[in-house]
Amino acid sequence: NFAVCVYNHLAIDVACGPTDETRPSLANRICAGIYDQYPSLDIWSSQSIFIALPFMLACVGVLASVLCTSYVYVPKSASAGADKSKVMATLLWSLRYNVLFSAVLIVFASFGLTYGFFGPNSRFQDNPGFKSPNLVKYVLETAGDLTCIPDFNSSRLPKGSFVESYYQPTDSLLFEFPNPTQVWWRLFVAIIIGLALGIIIGMLTEYFTAGNSPPTEGIAKSGEYGAGAVVIQGLGVGMLSTVLPLLLVCAVILGSYSLFGSYAIALSAVGMLSTLGVTMATDAYGPVADNAGGIAEMAEMPIHVRDTTDALDALGNTTAATGKGFSNGSAVLTAYALLAALVQDSGLSPSPRTLVSEFLPLPNDHPPRLLYDSIAVDLVNIYVVVSLLLGVMLPFLFASATMLAVARAAGAMIVEVRRQFREISGLREGKPGVRPDHIRCIRISTNSAIAEMVIPGIVAITSPLIIGFGFGQKALIGLLLGAIGSGYMMGILMSNAGGSWDNAKKLVESGYFGRENSKGSDWHKATVAGDTVGDPFKDTSGPSMNILIKMMTVFGLVAVSQMKPDNSSGWIGLIIFFATVILVSIFLAIKAFMERGIAQSATKRTSSEDDEFRWDAEPSPYFAPGPGFDMQRVRYNSALKEAYESAGGDAAFERGLIRNPLNLPLLGNNTRDLAPHARYPEEGEWMVPDRARK
Repeated sequence: NFAVCVYNHLAIDVACGPTDETRPSLANRICAGIYDQYPSLDIWSSQSIFIALPFMLACVGVLASVLCTSYVYVPKSASAGADKSKVMATLLWSLRYNVLFSAVLIVFASFGLTYGFFGPNSRFQDNPGFKSPNLVKYVLETAGDLTCIPDFNSSRLPKGSFVESYYQPTDSLLFEFPNPTQVWWRLFVAIIIGLALGIIIGMLTEYFTAGNSPPTEGIAKSGEYGAGAVVIQGLGVGMLSTVLPLLLVCAVILGSYSLFGSYAIALSAVGMLSTLGVTMATDAYGPVADNAGGIAEMAEMPIHVRDTTDALDALGNTTAATGKGFSNGSAVLTAYALLAALVQDSGLSPSPRTLVSEFLPLPNDHPPRLLYDSIAVDLVNIYVVVSLLLGVMLPFLFASATMLAVARAAGAMIVEVRRQFREISGLREGKPGVRPDHIRCIRISTNSAIAEMVIPGIVAITSPLIIGFGFGQKALIGLLLGAIGSGYMMGILMSNAGGSWDNAKKLVESGYFGRENSKGSDWHKATVAGDTVGDPFKDTSGPSMNILIKMMTVFGLVAVSQMKPDNSSGWIGLIIFFATVILVSIFLAIKAFMERGIAQSATKRTSSEDDEFRWDAEPSPYFAPGPGFDMQRVRYNSALKEAYESAGGDAAFERGLIRNPLNLPLLGNNTRDLAPHARYPEEGEWMVPDRARK
């Protein structure tokens, strides 16, 4: 009850500041004589019920999502023979109804939870000062602009009087809460605006990525002018799609904070994700529809089957982008709530316990703190500015690492597929009973997914530790703010642009611009190039921004209590930095050694095998060696390495049979035209030893 009294008078500390050296907190001084008139809150009135509310809201969201997903209805108008745009619109509205109905259920459930826990008839209102203004409180007298007038007749308190009023505490972040009679509807509104934010972001994402929307149609139209135009148009659409979601997130942050402080922002994030069961279900069905379309095409099923799976796949691209918009938007709201906790744990702002420490036993490392005893984060501080810029950079570094990882894994997969076509007899011709080796392809994908994420993961974990210990807690906040803003924009851009590119390709394939411009045409090839760029955008780098934001914030929150406000412990950050560099270097060295071992084992020849590399005629004089070209530095899984090894490798190069490794038949650079008299492998024939020859 003493703590309850102190929180109710902290606004006086803010208004008046410190008074003397011995007992500087006016709130503690006031409550020393009246705290026995304050209630000792039970579980239904304390923080426990506020902690339980988000969990109950999440449970309600899961139940509503399950109920609504069980009754998804697709009308008969969404048939394969109908107009493509009408099919897409019908399918989108089928899912929209699902989301909207679940949102309606969540609205009613949220009203019941907030009104039941905090309404007029709840146990929350049974305490003095909660239901009616009957709680003793010291109120300052004001005179014009003066809010804290010294009382010369008493040296202990400024001028004021004891009155009966509502319980209106102030938290350590200087937010003054409303009177308890307004709690239920303020929390209810915070949930509703978070829920509305999710629905509106979903609709905006649908507009920018749906196959029948103007932005996607514009990208598809640009395919008439080539792949470059498609890429430029898609990037422009992705950048434009970040504007409105960011403005909405900012509006929700401001509105929620004015309702109930940082707790309302976190509650809005929970409200936004309360329909997560529906959005994630629709997100997860996208890959299923995509794979179903691939199976239908490989099985040479009727064209109407492929049309149906294409429509479902296009819808899956839109719902996937919608799910990523939900996750990225909620990550910003969640990150702010975590930042508020980080500020309190860091000591930059007093923790609630230290504000009432004059009458509570505390360890020696937690001296009494005052509400006005906060350490400001100066945005002109050079360490804060540098950390802010580094935070802006980190999402770009993370995105580049994930995209390059996709490129390397895709290259390895292509080489493996070509190898199987070359070495498995009858696979290229599609002979009955001949099956490819799927396991090797899956192993390449999974191993690459794990190995390529080691370095990005290390960067995400250690960067807040390096900055926090090296430059201080204030610099850590700057780093996280930069990463949150930059990462959110990058996530929305990549997810929406990738979905638009994919659906633009499907729009061209459907014959929307004429049968002559559909699948196989130059128009279609241009949109395929855009989709090739968009796949790592929407499936890898875009979703990773959500993980990056939350991971950095969580690790910063865990370690911030051990950091200093300034760079006085910078040597710890330096040690972590060098340890990170050494760890990354060791990993890269091991990876390079393993790749080199694979390359050497693949190129190893015996003397008897070398005799088999013969050319019937001298190569063309156009085969001139390039300046300082070293084939040992070429990656094993690259197209150049494969072409080089197929033509005989180092043995052929040393014997002069290969003059220029950059001009080889398998590279598709018109080598046959340059040397028509030379003997080149026919289709299915490769210049390799008998043990590997088809």
